Amino acid sequence: MTVQPGSRSPGSASSGALPPVVERYLKRAVSDRDRVPQLVRVIQQGRMRTKPGGRWMRFHAAEDIQIRSVAFSWRARFTGALSMLTVADEYAAGTGRLRVRLLGVVPVVSASGPATARAQAQRYLSELFWAPHALVANPDLGWRELGEHAVEVTTVVAGSPVGVRIDFDDAGDISTVSTPTRARLVAGTAVDTAWAGRVADFATIGGIRVPTRAEVGWELPDGPFVYWQGTVSDVALHYT
Repeated sequence: MTVQPGSRSPGSASSGALPPVVERYLKRAVSDRDRVPQLVRVIQQGRMRTKPGGRWMRFHAAEDIQIRSVAFSWRARFTGALSMLTVADEYAAGTGRLRVRLLGVVPVVSASGPATARAQAQRYLSELFWAPHALVANPDLGWRELGEHAVEVTTVVAGSPVGVRIDFDDAGDISTVSTPTRARLVAGTAVDTAWAGRVADFATIGGIRVPTRAEVGWELPDGPFVYWQGTVSDVALHYT
């Protein structure tokens, strides 16, 4: 079964078009489906590195994930012995942008353009487990069943579809998200690379059931490269 983006009206509480495995997941994740928030704010802590074998950097972050549109904003502060980095990673209205600054002032990394937009839209799709209301309330999502325990969720960026695969475990929880083609910056150039994320330790926080531990990485020729590991300490639903 395939459901195209835009097949439901904005903010709809009806979930009849969802694949069965997604509908079952939604019932466990959201207890009150009549009251839909505007966004979910997720507070995270963790560590990140920029290359295989590289030094891990600790971070604290806040991420706002929109419910009725494909949009998010992730703002993090990294600290280390000799430096302090701030990161703004965001997507909205078809535009994606990544900015890294030293001491909040000096530019270190800046990325935008079509490849970044597609990658950022895929990030939104891969993090729907932290904004489960969006599974049904976001009209810009399309669904395709890949089997009893897997689906593809898609959206449209600049007239072309992008998507990620979501796999569910035997208990009905999301276990992995993945895509064979996501843009990775290599010496300033976007290179399509296989990517995957894994989540665990589900708990009810802020009234919704979400995973509290996650890690993501690239599938490189030399083997998996996990570059981000994090935990969730708080989740808040914002209605205005």
